[in-house]
Amino acid sequence: MEGLRIEGYVDDPAHRAALTAVVNATRGTHWSVDEVAQFYGHPAFALERDARLVWQGATPIAAAICYPTIHLPDRAPGNFEIFVVPAARGHGLGGRLLAHLEPAARARGHHVLETTIDQQDLPGRHFLLAHGFRIVGQAAHLVRATRDDLPGPGGALPAGFTLTSLAGHPEAGELYRDLCNRLGAYDAGYNLIEPEDLAVMVAGADWEPAGIFMLSDPEGRPVGVIRASGTRQGSGYLHEIRIDPAYRGRNFGTALVGTALAYLAEQGVQETALDTAEIDTPPYRLAIRCGFVEQHRWQQLLKPLA
Repeated sequence: MEGLRIEGYVDDPAHRAALTAVVNATRGTHWSVDEVAQFYGHPAFALERDARLVWQGATPIAAAICYPTIHLPDRAPGNFEIFVVPAARGHGLGGRLLAHLEPAARARGHHVLETTIDQQDLPGRHFLLAHGFRIVGQAAHLVRATRDDLPGPGGALPAGFTLTSLAGHPEAGELYRDLCNRLGAYDAGYNLIEPEDLAVMVAGADWEPAGIFMLSDPEGRPVGVIRASGTRQGSGYLHEIRIDPAYRGRNFGTALVGTALAYLAEQGVQETALDTAEIDTPPYRLAIRCGFVEQHRWQQLLKPLA
């Protein structure tokens, strides 16, 4: 391809429009410039440092973004993205952008490049495997498209156990972060929710303390948590289903999910989704028992950085 140039992202209207055009052409979306800016709006992002654009003449045709070393709970595992518009694929642009990403990732403190792709994306998988990546896991997106036959909420709990909402709690955010981090520490691959992550979460449209439910044992000790969101958008989502290991296998997960789904149903939500980081694991089987159906499956790929 003639007339190609790769340049660093500049936070001006032209580059914002160019990045938006490349993202939409690659993903088949119709995001606005403001929506793309919001997606990369976490305070740790700085696209002038994190992004590269590829132009053919005056036309943007590809882009790459290196993520900062933070946990982003609202998106699939990964620390970079490469976008190449369909008309420009097969010309080595992905490999050239990957060559820019590797030193950028090392400079930001990453020890690996990591991404998650749709299992059906055979060209993407072949590209990554050919460039030194290996498959390290699978993730699933599951959906419950109806409010019918909801699993029983917390009324079936053993004597002394309680499920309470954090609605009106003066420190709902910090309590939620503490519970997730304490209970999630027992699970392999869990990423701590940092204070800056919580700040972005609380400022977002999906923050609903009324949809956070805490499970307590007869001594009043918190042993489980779940967060439901999406009532403003009309499509629900379940986050961070966490239970103390000593209380697993006793249907407390079903009680948490049932309570969260009942809350969403009361708000008029019809369809609810969740994601699991692995396949055929207790969280995955819990979702299936509660009426969720797998809709998409992704593969997680990783490449160590020298």
